[in-house]
Amino acid sequence: EEERRISNLERFLPICSHCKKYRTEEENEWIPVEQYLTEKEGAKLTHGICPECKEGMMAAYRERKR
Repeated sequence: EEERRISNLERFLPICSHCKKYRTEEENEWIPVEQYLTEKEGAKLTHGICPECKEGMMAAYRERKR
């Protein structure tokens, strides 16, 4: 039970609630979460835009065109 609990706690990632950067354990520096996932976890990432962000971007674009 204790090993499972420790394993679960090790899964928490320190991420900035504003910019979403990850805080490294070794150097205690902040890096983009994409960099962490690629370098440390070996993940291959692809990017897109969720509907909420798309709408916000389009609204800002329409406002600038006025």
